Order: sequence, then C-alpha cells, then structure tokens
Amino acid sequence: MKQKKFEFLKPVELGCHNDDNWTDYYVLLSEIKKGDTFYECDHGRNVKLKALTNPKKNKNGWFCKVRSENYGDRSVFVSAATTYLNANFSKVPLIMSEYNGYFGFIVE
Repeated sequence: MKQKKFEFLKPVELGCHNDDNWTDYYVLLSEIKKGDTFYECDHGRNVKLKALTNPKKNKNGWFCKVRSENYGDRSVFVSAATTYLNANFSKVPLIMSEYNGYFGFIVE
C-alpha cells in the first residue's frame, strides 16, 4: 500500500494571522479556474486539490474535476441548492492540528 504524503504548514508560512477573518479564505466552486490550487477541508483533513477543468454547471449544481497527490483524480460537486459559502473549499488549509509540539496544518 502506498504511504500517503503530507506536509506540515505553520499559519505564518501561509500568511495567516490569528486576527484574520477566516471566512475570507473560503472559495466558491463556481469561481475556481482550471489550474487553481485550493483545499478541501472536511472530516478533520486538509486535502490539497488542483483543478483539472473549469467548473461546469448543470441543473443540479456545480462540478469540477480535480487531482490530489494522495487520492488521484475525481470530481467535486456543490449542489445548486447551496445558499452559503462552501466552507469545505478554501484558499488555505483551515483545519489545525498539533504535530511534534507545534500547531499548524497537516496537508495531504
């Protein structure tokens, strides 16, 4: 089984500060462009994604093909019924963890 790779980033390395309004880092899937790097932050993980296509809209919502180094290629989707910023997608990792005595972001 292939071992997952990860990187550990401290907030200062990302230009983030404690007094930041973290909602400013959220991105809408509809605004992603092919080639953009963004993060899916969900279920206690920060997964780095690269958009392989521009998002497309159908009657059910927005979808985009993405690539992750650890999880390969897949599609991500946001329902047309979503009426708020999708907190799962962001410009920077959002889920903080402790690693070797430091607080920061483990990115898969």
